[in-house]
Amino acid sequence: MNEKLREELNLLCTKLTGAVETIRAMLEDGTEEKEQVELRDLPEGTAFQFAGIEWEILSQEYQNGTFVLAKQPLFEKAFDEDNYNNWKESSLRKFLNGDFLTELKEKAAGLKIDPDEIFLEFGRDLRAEDGRKEYGSCRDRISLISTDEYRDYREFITDKDDWWWTITAYSTKDAAYSYAVRCVRTGGGLHGDSAYRGSFGVAPACVLNSSLLIDRPQQQEGGGDD
Repeated sequence: MNEKLREELNLLCTKLTGAVETIRAMLEDGTEEKEQVELRDLPEGTAFQFAGIEWEILSQEYQNGTFVLAKQPLFEKAFDEDNYNNWKESSLRKFLNGDFLTELKEKAAGLKIDPDEIFLEFGRDLRAEDGRKEYGSCRDRISLISTDEYRDYREFITDKDDWWWTITAYSTKDAAYSYAVRCVRTGGGLHGDSAYRGSFGVAPACVLNSSLLIDRPQQQEGGGDD
């Protein structure tokens, strides 16, 4: 046996030994490599983990991406610190699309998809609950769901352990209602309260790139009133 072949065989044996040790360690600590799946292949209503948050899939056909909502509120925060119910101007919108989005992108760093291409920009309809349209529309990367979306996707939305904000104003400034915002009670019913209240939960919503690879959830049955 020539020297080069001997070296190649020794190198192969070393690699095989390392692989065996890795598998043995995984078996000993009860872990195993998780199967990954593209987000687009999961059914609506599925709960999954990504960027340290458990999300629920509301729609697989939403503005060219996968529309998701945090399964539970992540924190409590005022809709707007100045008590204005126009989402376009709210302090919560600035926070979610600023520091919060930056934190999510940092958690997603190292994936095959550029973080800037994971959280897609999507349009938001700021029509008030009474149908008034003065607040127009905007585009976000991180947002809240509207009351219309809450009704449309109700079957996939888990009841939450805190009252939580929607994006929808009760009415508008022109109608002398510049402060009231629609929110959701723990039991799932809709309510309205002042935008400045900091004791309401925030369940972010976003549109993710549907080709994103995630760990396959253990259970793919979700939604409703878990």
